[in-house]
Amino acid sequence: MKKKVNKINDSHIWTYLFSRNLKFNRQKMINSKKISMLDHAIWWFSNEREIFYYKPDKLQIIYFWQQIILINKKKYIVGGWHSNTKKINIIYVLFVLKWLFSYNVKKNQKYDWIAVVKKNNKWILKLIIYLGYRYVNKNDKTYNVIKKFFKVSNKKYYYLKYIH
Repeated sequence: MKKKVNKINDSHIWTYLFSRNLKFNRQKMINSKKISMLDHAIWWFSNEREIFYYKPDKLQIIYFWQQIILINKKKYIVGGWHSNTKKINIIYVLFVLKWLFSYNVKKNQKYDWIAVVKKNNKWILKLIIYLGYRYVNKNDKTYNVIKKFFKVSNKKYYYLKYIH
């Protein structure tokens, strides 16, 4: 049976929070604090993200999301992912990210992706460089967009972009 990507629904509200709050996920996120159930519920019903999930087997779930943002009259896409297991197969992560890129092409959403990756997160950095992301330096006009949106220092994070 072929595995497929699904759009999230409200039945995932607590499993999403549980996996997001796992320590190994929080260590790689910009906001590494645990999110309370109340704060999560408020966010869940008001966020503007498009959230999907992929279940490679009965126990593992990868949640991934994207959001179109507008900065300086230009649209960009930001996104992220996390899983409910510490040792997720990188092939699954590659699959969901490639799926998301093709999904956006089908929807004619050919905006530049912007991202940050913690400098200690070497395998994710290698993965997104493999996918086509490129480093953004201070001379690139996208540098200030990334800095403004993510509000993190380039001393601790790599600034990256992906252009369709």
